[in-house]
Amino acid sequence: MPDVAAAYLVNFVRFTTWPSAALPDSTPLVVCVEGNDSVAESLARLTLNRAVKGRTLSVRRTSVDGVLDACHVFYGANLNGDRGERLIRATSHLPILTVSDSTDFAKRGGVANFFIDDGRMRFSVNPDAAVRARLRISSNLLSLARIVGT
Repeated sequence: MPDVAAAYLVNFVRFTTWPSAALPDSTPLVVCVEGNDSVAESLARLTLNRAVKGRTLSVRRTSVDGVLDACHVFYGANLNGDRGERLIRATSHLPILTVSDSTDFAKRGGVANFFIDDGRMRFSVNPDAAVRARLRISSNLLSLARIVGT
């Protein structure tokens, strides 16, 4: 499902607005990926020579303990327990769209998470976490999400 996760991440970018200070005009949007090289590779293939919202996407492999302020999106695979909590604490007031495949990540304070429902990938969004991160998520995306709160 790495291709599906990568496609979802691109759509999250399409339907999210960052504060202008966090994403100046014509700068690439940086998607940081931890824990799943297949998602990083799918994302790189999907966005190669293609702009999203008029911006190139740059994919970087990183970790929860790395430098996060260069990331606009952080996707972390298997962010259960302490690693997920560290990411949520480190990014809670930074304009970073945090996403994980850990089932309760959004409920714990991340912005979004993927989950499988009836054999299909779905996603949850925590609007309060998005507001704390100063991100505006389109109502079109929210209408497709399972809304959770912290």
